[in-house]
Amino acid sequence: MRLCSTEDLRPGMKIARDICDEQLELIAAAGLVLDMKAISRLVILEVQDVYVDEAGTEDIVPAEMVSDLTRRKTHKLLKRTFDDLLNIADLADLAGQDVMTVLQYDDRYSNAVKLQSFREVIHTTIDDLLKLNVNTFETPLVRNYLNRSYEHALNVSILAIMLGRAFHFSPDELIVLGTASMLHDLGKHVFPALINRPLRDLNPEEHRQLHLHPDAGALIVSKTAQNATLELAAIRQHHEQPDGRGYPGKLTSSNDAPLKARVVWPSEIFRMAEILAVANAYDNLINGDLQVPPMSPAKACECLVRGAGSLYNRAVVSKACELINIYPAGSIIEVTVGDAHFAPGCRGVVRRSAGTNFRKPEVLMIWDPRGARQTPRILDLNRHPGVQISLV
Repeated sequence: MRLCSTEDLRPGMKIARDICDEQLELIAAAGLVLDMKAISRLVILEVQDVYVDEAGTEDIVPAEMVSDLTRRKTHKLLKRTFDDLLNIADLADLAGQDVMTVLQYDDRYSNAVKLQSFREVIHTTIDDLLKLNVNTFETPLVRNYLNRSYEHALNVSILAIMLGRAFHFSPDELIVLGTASMLHDLGKHVFPALINRPLRDLNPEEHRQLHLHPDAGALIVSKTAQNATLELAAIRQHHEQPDGRGYPGKLTSSNDAPLKARVVWPSEIFRMAEILAVANAYDNLINGDLQVPPMSPAKACECLVRGAGSLYNRAVVSKACELINIYPAGSIIEVTVGDAHFAPGCRGVVRRSAGTNFRKPEVLMIWDPRGARQTPRILDLNRHPGVQISLV
């Protein structure tokens, strides 16, 4: 299978993976042969990309980091939780202190989050990562589920768990880190205008509300569990920055690896929050939720590196760039610098990473520089060191 933008879909193409709507209802099942009516529906629903079957790409299977069952359970739990918060109250018209007072004393928030249910989902997610032998973060290129909030929460938790594993967190610590990561944007759901809105689209008042969401989320979680100290710290601090210009506490960081044994000062950012911050930023960058449009995994990693030491913990960024596969299987690449065998402008489908070198994948070259289909050829970038590629 291969990635295909919705605008390039044509009648007769076959969907290779299920697509669901915001209510988790199936809108395009794997195996569906597209006609103009089906294509128009995907466009109306703002589906941007889909996986389609393509002759010659039958053995290309984009990696899944968790099972469909785990993904659906997670989405349903998130949907129920976020909907409950939205149904309790809209606090957008309140001043900052008033918001926190309402959250503190309104008993309706006491049962809004089933923290144990989230811990169980995270436990299942960790089990999936182990069962599927997931050692790299496969950047999701297709939104198979149309609600950005659910996918964001799951993607951030997966990358955070993988980073925690890389820093030798214990199983219990991974559950804490994953739970906090899944709930890090909980506080946005008392401000409906913030939901699924890119940062660049917010007005000044909405920016003020945005700065309240870490404290708001932590306070909501604190009302549901007495033993969530670590989750609360990670949620509250996930927008802090090593240079002290983050929020809400203006905390700083030494930029050391987030290890439990290291001495930490009271004014320093909690180590789990530093991991969560990088995972959150990466998913926002590839989805265009910050001040810039969506960018490729490679560009997102470059952005993280530029912010390392000031916006994000340097050690965490370094580890994230080792884990993130910037050329996921099924994605389309174009040759930007060619050689005698592969001309600039040729395009192909990524088959797999070549060993542990994510920068040099194995590619099935299918289209010539004019876009015409050619006899498929394998491009192994380890054997063609002069060739450079980029995601389309």
